[in-house]
Amino acid sequence: MHGNTTSFRPAARAALTLAHRNAKRMLTLINQLLDFRKIVKDKMELKISRVDLVPLVEDAIDDFRELAAERRIELLFTVSRRSVLVWVDIERMESVVYNLLSNALKFTPNGGRIEAILSLREEEECVLLTVRDTGIGIPKDKQGMIFERFAQASRAVDSNMKGSGIGLSLCRDIVALHHGEISVESRPGEGSAFTVKLCLGNAHFGMEQIDFSGAGTGDRRNDYMVSDFTPADSQRRNDVQPPKDAQKILLVEDNRELRIFMYNSLIDTYHVVEADDGVEALEKIRSEMPDIVVTDLMMPRMDGIELIDKVRHDFTMSHIPIVMLTARHSPDDRVKAMEFGADGYITKPFSIELLLARIDNLLTQRRKLFEKFSSQSARNKIAELVVEDVVVTDRDEEFMKNVMAWLGENVENSELTIDQLASHLGLGRTTMYNKLKSLTGKSPVELIKEYRITKSKLLLRTGQFSVSEVAYKVGFSDPGYFSRCFREQYHMSPAEYLKTHNLKENQETKTA
Repeated sequence: MHGNTTSFRPAARAALTLAHRNAKRMLTLINQLLDFRKIVKDKMELKISRVDLVPLVEDAIDDFRELAAERRIELLFTVSRRSVLVWVDIERMESVVYNLLSNALKFTPNGGRIEAILSLREEEECVLLTVRDTGIGIPKDKQGMIFERFAQASRAVDSNMKGSGIGLSLCRDIVALHHGEISVESRPGEGSAFTVKLCLGNAHFGMEQIDFSGAGTGDRRNDYMVSDFTPADSQRRNDVQPPKDAQKILLVEDNRELRIFMYNSLIDTYHVVEADDGVEALEKIRSEMPDIVVTDLMMPRMDGIELIDKVRHDFTMSHIPIVMLTARHSPDDRVKAMEFGADGYITKPFSIELLLARIDNLLTQRRKLFEKFSSQSARNKIAELVVEDVVVTDRDEEFMKNVMAWLGENVENSELTIDQLASHLGLGRTTMYNKLKSLTGKSPVELIKEYRITKSKLLLRTGQFSVSEVAYKVGFSDPGYFSRCFREQYHMSPAEYLKTHNLKENQETKTA
């Protein structure tokens, strides 16, 4: 009895493996029919992520090994490197590879050979996948038709493998959606070679394809798998130093490989600090005071929502812009993140270009916030802190109004100091500096100087004062220095400004 059981196990395992593969094939065919319908209706949308083609092709070949062995067909896979990374819709690209292998088996006689060749052409910025067979081949006059829908070859070598005629058409359409090309070379009696050419990078995709928001509510936590990153991606770049005046970004992400990938992409432009989760992130925010935080939503110990909530309720850090990254597509998560005070929300898989653009946009919007606030405050109006895509808490709004009101009252005082402003606000110099720098993009010294010049422009516009009088009214004891500062900000001297606006000085005054 014991011997029977042991002999039964390998056979049972083989039968179950075969059943699993057949079920998988059936599912693949059903998905292809659904995809075909989407393409016909022009409604197929891609979900682009960074994918390693080597295991993808290996898995597809494994599914055909048993069938190939039965027909004594040799299946080969030739690849020049262990990892070939491209940005594709992984399910659709699996469908392309599956179809090309299925097609090759269909038209290759017993005892033949099928080879998949994957090559990276960095100088041409592309990847080539070729499936070559020693099959019956395709006549020259038929090669232009094989990618058309419902086109079928007159005879397959195995009558049991006759297809629907949509496989190659589906391949062509999917490859076209990826902005790639598919071509064939063939000679009757010698075989065929189908080649798919895909562009490297992701610049050819629209942001909406990569930052995909209509993919249902499933948890796509594994969109970025460890296997998606090459060994090179697992090493932090040390070949580059960010610019000396680079702004500081805190990356909060528990997936080490993704965090390093983002680090390597941002280090050219920004000073990058990292944290594994929300608990560590809070410590880093207090010690490093970053200009912006990029955080994952789902993390151990403290998730992104809790982190945002704690940041927004701590006045020493409430001003810091926050971008949320999440693998979820649920609108509820987006609403929740925004309610708790996220400035931006990006769905994985995302393009680095989109992340860079979002970071740059948020930092620029902070600058616009100051420009709007200072110009209105200089006119002695109470400005509302409203700039699109910028989150400003109630306390930060009061803080900015307080700063601008104090500047308005003290702008004529040429002896104004930073310590006086900090004392008025009831804050330490460091906290005041951090808040002003983040909310306005300016240090306190720069802020005071720019406020003086903004106010001077408004006074000049009245046409009631000389350049010297305006200089003294905005706290400059030296009209020559005032003129130089004015030129730095507006790229013209005060006198040229008056001339440009057809204004004359009330008193003739020479300025340096």
